[in-house]
Amino acid sequence: FVKAPSTERAAARMIPGADPRELMAGAAPPQMAMQSPANDGMDALSRLHAVEVKEKANLLQEVTALLGDEIQMANKYDIMDTAGGRHFFAVEQTDCCRRQMQTMCCRDCASWEMDISRTPAGSPASPFIALNRLCQLTRCCFNRPVANVVDKRTGD
Repeated sequence: FVKAPSTERAAARMIPGADPRELMAGAAPPQMAMQSPANDGMDALSRLHAVEVKEKANLLQEVTALLGDEIQMANKYDIMDTAGGRHFFAVEQTDCCRRQMQTMCCRDCASWEMDISRTPAGSPASPFIALNRLCQLTRCCFNRPVANVVDKRTGD
């Protein structure tokens, strides 16, 4: 014959951190604090006092520049803290033709796109924000193009 555990102890085992007296009185168990995944990147960015953006070199782009006719490739950037720890990774998504326009007379007018991912240590990269700038006719300081920032998780 095995004695069944009391309902208070059984209820306390089912919900960690719950007070069995509250459960027996019909009160709701306490809620666990959760961090919103949409704010992970913004939280990490707000904790950084300064960032350093370092472009990753592309061998083909460098060789063609030495030959005198540089071919623009999709740029990639490490976004690091001042101690050298990588927190974000940015990749240009602009197609080949528009990248070449950026080196010609249309440099201020050319459109571009870039995706930035959060790269926490020991975890896979997760999409963070997207930057895009539409093609816009620009002259001197008039009608300057604006880059749009979009949260990749919410779409806002």
